[in-house]
Amino acid sequence: MTDFLQLRSLNTLEVVGDDERYVVKAEGVAPVATCPLCKVGRLHGHGSQEQSFQDTPTHGKPVVVFIQRRRYRCISCNKTLFEPVADLDSKRQATARLVRYIRKESFTKTFAALAREVDLDEKTVRHVFDDFIEEFEAKVRFRTPRILGIDELKIIGQYRAMITNIERKTVFDLRPSRAKADLLPYFRNLRDKDTIEWVAMDMYPVYKQVVRATLPQARIVVDRFHIQRMANDALEKLRKRIRKDLPARQRLKLKDERFLLLKRHARRG
Repeated sequence: MTDFLQLRSLNTLEVVGDDERYVVKAEGVAPVATCPLCKVGRLHGHGSQEQSFQDTPTHGKPVVVFIQRRRYRCISCNKTLFEPVADLDSKRQATARLVRYIRKESFTKTFAALAREVDLDEKTVRHVFDDFIEEFEAKVRFRTPRILGIDELKIIGQYRAMITNIERKTVFDLRPSRAKADLLPYFRNLRDKDTIEWVAMDMYPVYKQVVRATLPQARIVVDRFHIQRMANDALEKLRKRIRKDLPARQRLKLKDERFLLLKRHARRG
């Protein structure tokens, strides 16, 4: 019979399932004889304690694992410790497998939805993801773009400045706001900022002020989309002003040709 948990350091003793979850009783399979703290002392049994750990969902239901975890006392350093179980996360009441699952699924699911799925507090799920990002940032260094873009996104009712690498078509960074007080110190302390040759942005004046103050060598380019939108808005205002003074039949005709005016010249029939 296949072990329910299929974890090398745990042996499944009993599985009870209902409509809401699986409850698993298990035990560690690797008792230790030498103290892992001082590396030399022998360990003596010092009782046990039942502990619970969340595991990855199975068949669409959360899984909670109860372990009667053995305690030991070292005769050399006199410290007590629980038996080590490799498949348990050292920081949380969860299996290492569940932590990996949360890290992966956090990219496609909200923290709230994921917390309900794995039967953990939303704050715990958020902390798991925060730790993952911290580890990732410590290992990976993004190269400062040669052609940098500054734009904004509205997230949870507030504008956030989005910094992009235009050549690679990737997000370089996301700032908590687009305020000058946040962007000035960010660009002043930006690593390898002298490599930035061009900065593309919209016409939000704060962006220009920040770039001029912190990246004097960079040439500023206004995003073509914003120029085009302004031209279209001006054309639309002119069309409405002309149409207002025309006879009814001509006014109706000009109304129908609104989208024709916005088409590229090559696409007009």
